[in-house]
Amino acid sequence: MVSMFIRSGVLALLCMAHAATQEQFVFKHVIALSGFRCDASAKSVGVVRSKLMCAGACKRDVGCKAFFHDVTSGECFTYGTVPTSIAGCSVRHGAFFKKPGGVFGDACASNAGCTLSAVSGMECIDSTCQCSDPLKFDPGSGNCVTQCATYGTTYTWRPLIKRENTVNLETLGIFTTLSDCMNRCSSTDACTGVKFTHAIGPCVLKQETASSYSVIQLLGLADWYSRNCV
Repeated sequence: MVSMFIRSGVLALLCMAHAATQEQFVFKHVIALSGFRCDASAKSVGVVRSKLMCAGACKRDVGCKAFFHDVTSGECFTYGTVPTSIAGCSVRHGAFFKKPGGVFGDACASNAGCTLSAVSGMECIDSTCQCSDPLKFDPGSGNCVTQCATYGTTYTWRPLIKRENTVNLETLGIFTTLSDCMNRCSSTDACTGVKFTHAIGPCVLKQETASSYSVIQLLGLADWYSRNCV
């Protein structure tokens, strides 16, 4: 027997083999993709009676990362990757659900939890799916990029990473807080990241170049905070 419940945008499948055993599988409702059918990586599994049956088809397919159920036609589409935008998608009456994890900003326990999205260059950093060093996340395109057209006011923490071949723009002395350090960088157009010494500073505002690269400081006391795109 199969039952389901929907709460706070989450679709939970409860598959009952018999009274003594049960398996639950949860899908997360993707509001930004609902109402659109995207063809990239989509595979039609035919007409089904409900999104529950569509979810079941995705659950049985080990390669399925998400599904879309077209309410009007009843057709079910499964996806090998999760689309990052509605570009190229057609308007349809239906809902889009994905397996949890894998999209930038989602919680994760390991790098394996950041592989569901079509975005390449992601890994699990500080228990969150983020772009691998030295890439930066661009919300406009939904991709991890080498540099931003315009830099924003958010930062990605790179513990014990040191960026070499950079331009030092300004050094703020000891007792500078990390918040003050980031605010100063955010108000400096050329600043693409900061080197911050643990707890009390100093803070160095830096501009990366085409030849910049990262090294790991196993015995270091400073971290690199990479400035993200707008």
